[in-house]
Amino acid sequence: MLKAVKDNFRTHIQTVLDKNVYDVGAYHDENEFPYLKLRLNHLRASHAKDTVIMNVIFTLDLFSKYTGEQEIIEMVDDLINSLPEFIQANSFITYCYLSRL
Repeated sequence: MLKAVKDNFRTHIQTVLDKNVYDVGAYHDENEFPYLKLRLNHLRASHAKDTVIMNVIFTLDLFSKYTGEQEIIEMVDDLINSLPEFIQANSFITYCYLSRL
């Protein structure tokens, strides 16, 4: 299930932002900015009879050559606005939220 959540979220981010999203730290192309990296930050799983509830926290690192915050703020706005669509498309996800920026 964790792999499906990460793969689906990664694909969603790529679609919404029209950017490649990596899960490795090294830049693939020095000219490819903004550079986005999605990584697992925390996982807590609870079990109750036939139900598994997972609280998954991902960190999305956004690296930009832009000297201000404008580019990153625009990407975050687009991503936040797309979260209801992401939840609807993935019936096994109950909620999403932005923890910090």
